[in-house]
Amino acid sequence: MKPAGRDFIGLSLRTAEVTAPGNVNPSSPTNTTRVNHLIFIVIVLHTAGLLSVAKVLLQQRSGHSKALWSFALLLCPYLALPYYWALGSSRNGGFRKDRQEVLKDMEALSAEIMELAKSHSVNTETTHCCMQALTKLPITSGNSVELLLNGENFFPSLYEAMSEAKDYILAQFYVVNDDDTGRQFAEQLKLAAARGVRVSFFYDPFESTISESFVQRLEQAGVDVAMHSPSDGLSDPFEGNYRNHRKIVVIDGAAAFVGGMNVGDEYRSKVPEMSPWRDTHFKIQGPAIMGIQLTFLRDFFHVQRALPDVSWEQWDAQGSTKIGVIPTSAADTWDGCGLAFLDAISMAKSRLWLTTPFLIPDEMGLAALELAALRGVDVRVLIPKKTSVYLADLVTRHNVARLVSSGIRFYRNKAGAMHQKVTLVDQIGALVGSANYDYRSFHLNLEIQLWLEGEKIVEEIEEMLTSDFQDALHITTKEMSERSSLRKLQGELAAILQPFL
Repeated sequence: MKPAGRDFIGLSLRTAEVTAPGNVNPSSPTNTTRVNHLIFIVIVLHTAGLLSVAKVLLQQRSGHSKALWSFALLLCPYLALPYYWALGSSRNGGFRKDRQEVLKDMEALSAEIMELAKSHSVNTETTHCCMQALTKLPITSGNSVELLLNGENFFPSLYEAMSEAKDYILAQFYVVNDDDTGRQFAEQLKLAAARGVRVSFFYDPFESTISESFVQRLEQAGVDVAMHSPSDGLSDPFEGNYRNHRKIVVIDGAAAFVGGMNVGDEYRSKVPEMSPWRDTHFKIQGPAIMGIQLTFLRDFFHVQRALPDVSWEQWDAQGSTKIGVIPTSAADTWDGCGLAFLDAISMAKSRLWLTTPFLIPDEMGLAALELAALRGVDVRVLIPKKTSVYLADLVTRHNVARLVSSGIRFYRNKAGAMHQKVTLVDQIGALVGSANYDYRSFHLNLEIQLWLEGEKIVEEIEEMLTSDFQDALHITTKEMSERSSLRKLQGELAAILQPFL
């Protein structure tokens, strides 16, 4: 007989041999089943990813958004599928659908204002352009334009107009900071409200630094405050890319301010690392205010579902400038901002001078500049020495390196910030406003541009830009060609992220 203890030990050892991880038999029925289950799960996930790609492609998204989601769902459905179906499928409609549905309630008013504007419409040298077709707003005559250089001219002019307001103020900015400049601006709004002026204030919270208490103080003073909100509930995080980048102030329907200036100390050159701050804004008087005012009301109504009480009286002629108002949004049928730029560039026969903080457009935007230079147009582009967005600077330099070989002359400012957005076309006119020459403004942001035609304003813009180019540094082809391989690679990689910059 074998000792019981030895039998027990032997049994234990044999059990350990079977159950030890290193001795699992891969061909056993149990493990074959597990492998089959794993293969089945992988097939199901990739199939679900493929079907989700079909949904992505059928949604109303930008091309870049579709490409990013499609690659993620195809290459890594294990991570992308839960994220997409929980947050990214825009099951609540998303910004575009929501805005289109809400603004249907304003169609009657919009049609009435467009009809009213027609009484001031005029044939111009650019009546063939697409700008009127994009917005349904005609180019109007009888406008006056005052060019406001930098914060030292903009803020005094704005505050003077606000102090003279008798009926209402509509104020909208992309950035409003809780600093000395922001508090001064808020004080002007409160003073107007205290006089009985109806004040409506609209801002985008993405880059603004104003606090909830800042807003509460305005509301307690009688200011009607609205905040841009691109999506409802658990919608696509990409919806947050639809930022309201407009800068608009309308006073009593008699004066309007449009351009590149926001509200913050840096815009008054009060922040040393960003000073001097170079920017341009425009004060408008005349019938073009109808289109500017309508643009504000659409944004305000989209959020508040209510309209401020404003005046739509006939405007008397204030000057000789012809103005086309071009409000654009990602909810529009076309990418109007990019098309307006391309239309202006295509008109250039002898001169195209462009200033922009970011030179990161889509492929069509790059090709348009190349074509203008190749057909003999004097193309000059002024960009900043640097911005606060490092990746955007990498893409800008990457694009400069590509375009400089076509004969385009590039310049960068020597110090401080360069934030103005101005495009001068021959002696015909200029495209100005809030839009940068970049992917975000072309396809994602809510922007407002003005097409200006008039001998006086064209001469003033020409004089302004001539001075800007003279004070800037010329970027040479040699400088671009001598960039290190690392810098070139960084630019290529950063370009992939341009919709998020």
